[in-house]
Amino acid sequence: MTSLKSFRAVAIQKEKPWPTTRFRVDDYLAATPNVDDAIAAALQAIERNGGGILEFAAKTYPVTRTITVPRQTLLRGAGKDRTMIRLPAGDGPNPRI
Repeated sequence: MTSLKSFRAVAIQKEKPWPTTRFRVDDYLAATPNVDDAIAAALQAIERNGGGILEFAAKTYPVTRTITVPRQTLLRGAGKDRTMIRLPAGDGPNPRI
């Protein structure tokens, strides 16, 4: 039989909420016409913020680079039939967000 002295107390910590700051890809497109650069700049800002929401408008975004999403980041589009991230031809299906 195990004695209660051998158990340690466990501290429960409240989960930290995710950041809710919104970063709009189109705001970054105003500074650069290159979609890949705009997405990268927005994701860098999200990473500096400790996370956030990357918002894509209702249109197609042609990308040629890998999108690496930082921790605590949500990608949000305008709807599955309204926002599309288009990959170069032959690279698989085009994700909708």
